[in-house]
Amino acid sequence: MAWTRCVWLVGLIAASCDWGEPRPPPRCEFRLADGTCAGSLQSQLCSSTVCVAPGVTCSSTLHVLAGAANGDGSEKAPFGGIKEAAAKASAGACIAVGAGNYAAAELPDGVSLLGKGVDHVFIGGKAGGYGLVVKGAGAVSSLPIPIPQPVIRGITLTGEGRGLLLVDLAGGARLEQSRIDGVRDVGIYAYRAGSVVLDHVQVKKVRANDKSEYGIGVIVAEGTQAEIVRSAVADTAAQGIVAAEAAVRLASTAVMRTALHGVAIDCTTDGRCKNVLGSSLTGSTIDRCGTVGLWVKGARITVATSDVGYTQIAGGSSRGVEILDGAIVDLKDNRIHHNDGQGLVIDASTGNLTGNTIDENGERGVWAQSVKSLTLEKNEISKNRKAGFGATNSVGISITGGQIFATKKMATGDGPGIAMVGDGVQVLSKSEVSVNTVRIEGSERIGVLIDGSKATVTGATILGGEEHLLVQNANLADQICSQNIGANNSSISPLVPTIAYFVNADPIKVASLPIPIPKPQAF
Repeated sequence: MAWTRCVWLVGLIAASCDWGEPRPPPRCEFRLADGTCAGSLQSQLCSSTVCVAPGVTCSSTLHVLAGAANGDGSEKAPFGGIKEAAAKASAGACIAVGAGNYAAAELPDGVSLLGKGVDHVFIGGKAGGYGLVVKGAGAVSSLPIPIPQPVIRGITLTGEGRGLLLVDLAGGARLEQSRIDGVRDVGIYAYRAGSVVLDHVQVKKVRANDKSEYGIGVIVAEGTQAEIVRSAVADTAAQGIVAAEAAVRLASTAVMRTALHGVAIDCTTDGRCKNVLGSSLTGSTIDRCGTVGLWVKGARITVATSDVGYTQIAGGSSRGVEILDGAIVDLKDNRIHHNDGQGLVIDASTGNLTGNTIDENGERGVWAQSVKSLTLEKNEISKNRKAGFGATNSVGISITGGQIFATKKMATGDGPGIAMVGDGVQVLSKSEVSVNTVRIEGSERIGVLIDGSKATVTGATILGGEEHLLVQNANLADQICSQNIGANNSSISPLVPTIAYFVNADPIKVASLPIPIPKPQAF
């Protein structure tokens, strides 16, 4: 309360204020779907000139203070630049950096860099290079003493070059309470870097280079395992986060306003990437990205309690989530919503969807194509256009429980063949789908449409729409439809229309090419 009184009476009785009480929290720049903040940073980490914070074991400490000259790295005679300290440091040492602007530097593996805070320590790289590089010799098991994991804390990387490069590290690295702002090409690049942790990190406004290439927030590559927690990646010229033959695990992290994919994971050539490492998103938000919010190619991923929404791109159809090329996905208790195109596309992949809300997407809620196995249980698929759930050339699909409602009509087709399509469930083009105890309500055209396919529809409640359950271009005897009810508990039987309803069973084009990423080396 004392702080509130200071605000009201500043200039009148300021001397009576208790400035020792906590100040109001800073403005939330990156907000998760649950209302909490992601990537919140402390302006300074301590009140002294340099900060050797708890949680880091230092075999020795070298001090750096901008403007100092002729120092030896001691507290009383600090070095004037990080590069000078790095030349004297060995694995296990800490470099404590005071406020100021610093030139780019390269650290040996195992050396920690501890800054005063993101609003006090600024490191700028030149065009074509990195602001900060941590470089090792790789995971060398014959070393008599393991190399400790370096910690980088309390700095801002900016300038005309790239941000941070972590390469060939023996024990990984940890980046905390740091910001990468306005760099070019890539914000953070972890290449053969072992286990990397980003905790309370902001990566924002990463720009393309002079050739209009790249502009990626975070790249995790070649077997690196990255854990990104309580962080934010935003406003990048290309992708937000790219994992190439690597694993990334996001928790309580926001990825926002990227020009292309929000998060892209590609595991198509390295079997270990898919079968051993695995990626995940938990309690995270992917919001207002372009092309695709979450793109997973050939990887194994678990997504839980996360939010993917408002994906949009000018002149094209964007998607919330795209799973392709043999990926294995487990989606539980997520929301996928308000994407310009499809909410979720699964192409030649397998997975389980449980307890998700998939709503208000511009063209289909869930679309499966060339799928061999897919289970949906207790999902709510609502207010999507064209189709709530659709499958083409897919088998082994089971939909149990949950509801599919208020599917809206959308103009489909070309020229005189345009039709208004809005179906709860579409089973198309030699697909085989079972629909059990699902409530399908308020579809603007058809509740369940089976076209050239086989389906089992049992115990479903189908209400509203022009038609409840239709079978066309298929043998009615091949369908299993029983115990389905409509309004007033009336029994529903499948009908064969006199004139076939228009459908579009063509596969959706998916972006299966690898995400282009730059070489990791500084140049």
